[in-house]
Amino acid sequence: MKVLYLAIDGHRLIQLGIEPCPAMGDLLNKLLERVTSGEMENEAAALESAALELMDRVPVSGGAR
Repeated sequence: MKVLYLAIDGHRLIQLGIEPCPAMGDLLNKLLERVTSGEMENEAAALESAALELMDRVPVSGGAR
């Protein structure tokens, strides 16, 4: 499975208030890992919550939210 098959993408992350940054690709890859491992479903609401949680835990230079 590839990141492009996730139920959310970088555009949606921006809509959620996550500023575009190099870490956005890493974030999408972490979400992909969770989906492919079976830890979570490939559903937009779950991915959005997980993305916001991950960004709150990992400071990103240049801004997270």
